[in-house]
Amino acid sequence: MTAVPGTDLTRFVKSSWAIVGTLLATSLVSLAAWGRGLGDWSLLARVQIAGTFAALAALFTLRFGARWFRPALCLYATAMTCECLSVSTGFPFGRDVFSAFLGPKAFGLAPYLIGLAWLNAALPAAAIAAAAFPASGDRARRVALGAIVMLSWDWTIEPLMGRTLGAWRWLEGGAYFGTPLVNFAGWLAVASALLALLELSLFRLDFDASRDRPLFALFAVNCLGAIGGAAISGLWSALAMTAANAAAAFALARTRRAAAVLATASLLLLRSPVAAKTSPADAAYRAEHFDEAFKLYLPRAENGDPEAQYRVGFLYMKGWGVSGDLKQAESWFRKAADAGDSYGEYQVGMFLQLGVLAPADKGAGAAWIGKAAAHGNPFAQNQYGTFFATGTGVEKSLAAAVAWYRKAAKKGLDAAEYNLARSLEEGWLAKPDAKAAAKLYEAAARQGFPPAQKALCALAKKCAPFTPKPRLRLADFARYP
Repeated sequence: MTAVPGTDLTRFVKSSWAIVGTLLATSLVSLAAWGRGLGDWSLLARVQIAGTFAALAALFTLRFGARWFRPALCLYATAMTCECLSVSTGFPFGRDVFSAFLGPKAFGLAPYLIGLAWLNAALPAAAIAAAAFPASGDRARRVALGAIVMLSWDWTIEPLMGRTLGAWRWLEGGAYFGTPLVNFAGWLAVASALLALLELSLFRLDFDASRDRPLFALFAVNCLGAIGGAAISGLWSALAMTAANAAAAFALARTRRAAAVLATASLLLLRSPVAAKTSPADAAYRAEHFDEAFKLYLPRAENGDPEAQYRVGFLYMKGWGVSGDLKQAESWFRKAADAGDSYGEYQVGMFLQLGVLAPADKGAGAAWIGKAAAHGNPFAQNQYGTFFATGTGVEKSLAAAVAWYRKAAKKGLDAAEYNLARSLEEGWLAKPDAKAAAKLYEAAARQGFPPAQKALCALAKKCAPFTPKPRLRLADFARYP
């Protein structure tokens, strides 16, 4: 048993639990602020990731001294490489785009904090797996079990960070809260690769179950942030999937067969609630069989399903699968809005603003758009910002405009990135900042937003055409579970 560097066992244990307790208190305060609608969600998420890593670094330094630096750097570089590859090529997780929600990005692709999030999951998972399978010949079992332990976290983090908070979005959508199934297969593969690296003699850490219980607790506290956020957001089926995954991992920790571990991982992927999340109506809509989609959505809408009510209204508005009828569209949008659907609220507000069915009512329209913006709808947040910038239906306020543009831009909406860039270039609230404006123009330009491409060419002389990527659309399925 390796001695703990620089301290005796009693002090080590006390210090370790004090670190975990501090992280737990911080997480609970963040969740309480989130639940009450206080603070910036982007800031809270960044604090959670950075705070967890700080606690992890303190625990590993107490436990292993400087020996953990090399494996940690290797794991971080590997995870970041995989994330950047996925954004640029679609391998191994599927094609996604990160917004500014988690801060600066490596090569403009994946946030630096994402690599820390991988470390926060991988290193404690390795300790958990080592406690279950301590024998030197159990390497394959440790890798497989650790990967499944890590996967339990991803079932919740994907819908929370992607669908609810807009930290990233999947360009081709997916059946599990807008996430493609290939993401979870990729996650399992990358997690296995990271844990396999820790089995190499160059990177191996001598975990010891009797001393590493604080690491187990650290993993639980890390999961608590995601679980609490998911509970606040009402993502109950995702929480059920996480619980099922965790229970399977616990049961598999008692088996000696690596094959059983891997088989259960495959079963979790195949038996996930994907099928339940892909309704026939959704499948028909994706396939652009709009007449069939309308027939399937309509009974759900009549039974009070706000998602279906919005979809029916959208199909009426576009004239897809049914004769276009703006009165019917507005009626269904209002039903969805009355049920608290932010996209229904947005459409009701736009109908009033534009005077589609009656003389325009700027004030009432702005009020509905404001409701949708408060409920996190990025289109509404951008539009509400424009109302404040122009004084349409609200008192003019450039500060409020910039604040709403920033919220929508963090979710990756190209028009909001463009508007926020314009405010920085023109110096609405402070001295003009051409460098920051250029970054935002480029982010919007990479989504194929023509005004941003033109502005970027004029400001930064970057005039090469960008390959347009699928844009965040009003009818995007990723917004619904």
